[in-house]
Amino acid sequence: MYTTPPAARAFSGPGGRRLRRFSAIIRNTMNIPEFIRTNREDILGRWRRSVLSSYPSQGASFLGTERDRFANPVGATINDVTANMVDALIDGADNSVYSESLDRFVRVRAVQEFSASRAVSFVFMLKNAIIETPGWDGPDKGQTAEKLSFFSRIDDMALDAFDRYASCREKLYEVSVNEFKRRNRKVLERLGLSETAGDT
Repeated sequence: MYTTPPAARAFSGPGGRRLRRFSAIIRNTMNIPEFIRTNREDILGRWRRSVLSSYPSQGASFLGTERDRFANPVGATINDVTANMVDALIDGADNSVYSESLDRFVRVRAVQEFSASRAVSFVFMLKNAIIETPGWDGPDKGQTAEKLSFFSRIDDMALDAFDRYASCREKLYEVSVNEFKRRNRKVLERLGLSETAGDT
């Protein structure tokens, strides 16, 4: 005759309901930075795979497997910026922790002519990487405000990335315009469109 195992009996009935509630409380005592610290490598792996998926499959394979920083500077930059941004979230640090690596990566995205939304979308991918990590529960009454506040920090990181991207694109545009003027100075002067036309 089958008998309910002791462990199962402990979680059945009125007493079991109390045990389940207590177990849930224990799980939720780990705050979000602690959860990310504990699962750092898993979260980074998920996030990096999502970032790589924004590149063509052949390029993504190279970026994800080539470990030589000199042969694969973009892949190295992805590893740097993701690690630095996650560590900033864990430690509650300001953007100085990831500023340099974020600037490098955004410059790469700008040169690769990603659209603005696509260029900074990698930051939002971090949210999914965290949510999909085993052990992460949906917002509960006790942590809803904390989770909203935490995810707003990721939104701030995305805005930071967007500002940097816009600045890079503006500089690239200025370089392009100046190069066009240099190559076509004579034509522009004849059309009266050169800035120096009035001086000649």
